[in-house]
Amino acid sequence: MYHTWMRFLTPSPVHHRLGLVCLGVGLQYGPLPTVGPRTLDSHVAVVISTGTGWYETPDGRRTTVTAPSLLWLTPGIPHH
Repeated sequence: MYHTWMRFLTPSPVHHRLGLVCLGVGLQYGPLPTVGPRTLDSHVAVVISTGTGWYETPDGRRTTVTAPSLLWLTPGIPHH
C-alpha cells in the first residue's frame, strides 16, 4: 500500500506576473502503482528521494531512475 498527500494551489494574477508559480505540491511513498501514459498542461519537477523506478518516453524508450534524481516533465509531452 502506498501513501500520498497533495495540495493544489490557485495563484493570483499577481503571482502569475512573476513568471513562475507553484500549482501543486505533494508526496508519495511506498510501492506506487504504474501511472500513465499521460500528458501534462504545465512543467512539473519530480524529485525522487529514495528507491528506483523507470520513466518511459513517447517513443517507448524506458530509462531506469534511481534516487536521488530529478525529472523535469514538460507540457504536452506524453510520458509513462
